[in-house]
Amino acid sequence: MKQTLYLGVMRVDQYRRERGVTPESLRDAGLPPGAGYAYQRIDPWHYVLAFENGGAKLEYDSAVPREKFFGSPREVLSMGGTQ
Repeated sequence: MKQTLYLGVMRVDQYRRERGVTPESLRDAGLPPGAGYAYQRIDPWHYVLAFENGGAKLEYDSAVPREKFFGSPREVLSMGGTQ
């Protein structure tokens, strides 16, 4: 679950890097609606992204550095389905 949220965060951050602002919606970031993601744009530089699966929910606030929340990219991508 944490890995899936991480991949969503990477999509939103890619959009922000390319355009200079956060996306208005999941669709703008290339994330399909109804896939378990919930997105809230706080302002042009700040967002909250959540992923919910089977009642469990994990939420990331972009005010927190990615590596502090997820760990290093190597760690998060190697965790598989463990979290």
